[in-house]
Amino acid sequence: MRLHGDYSIVFVHVGQYLPEYAHIALDQAREFNPDCPIILLASAEAIEEISLQKQKSDITYIPYESLQKTGEHLAFEKTTVLDARDRQGFWRYTSERFLYLNDFMEQYALKNVFHLEYDNMLYVNLEELLPCFCTHYPGIGAVFDNDDRCIPGFVFIENPQAMSSLARCFVDYANKGLNDMQVIAKFKEGDQGFLIKQLPIIPKEYAGVYRLKARNGLKAQKPEKYFQHID
Repeated sequence: MRLHGDYSIVFVHVGQYLPEYAHIALDQAREFNPDCPIILLASAEAIEEISLQKQKSDITYIPYESLQKTGEHLAFEKTTVLDARDRQGFWRYTSERFLYLNDFMEQYALKNVFHLEYDNMLYVNLEELLPCFCTHYPGIGAVFDNDDRCIPGFVFIENPQAMSSLARCFVDYANKGLNDMQVIAKFKEGDQGFLIKQLPIIPKEYAGVYRLKARNGLKAQKPEKYFQHID
């Protein structure tokens, strides 16, 4: 089991079955990142259901049941009001993945973790960008599509301490019924908000021509945050 390197790529799936396309995202990440550890955290049942043909020898599969749950994870389980039956547990699971990610990073003292959702395709060797992430995103770097919502399809987490702070935020809002996108936005606005910065999603020139207004009518208070460090 290969876990430690300069960086790692971690996919997390909470639930019984992985979608058919999940292995494509794993293959794609490996295609552009031939040397780093790539890990899939999933239930033992989900891992067992993956056919041997799709279980790649250069991917590390870890049942999350094997992890020691942190205090944050146990507190989240105790207080969350997200229904595991609603949409087959979708909103509960998308939030709880960050608690499993926290368990994992703490147990193995991992640094420089790139967390991807498996409906996102990677077209770059992250080793080339790692110095940029370490310089400009101490803590966490994440994608926001407006001031009040994170789209966590791609998240950089520099160290377990930053991940633990985010996990505590999920505990703080566990009884509010907020989804993962909303909680991460709350984290950005809270006392520990200095630990997370927005990844660029548009070129600077775009913001110079168009007003950054989301579909819900929300206008970006600081447009520069949506193209910071894009160069």
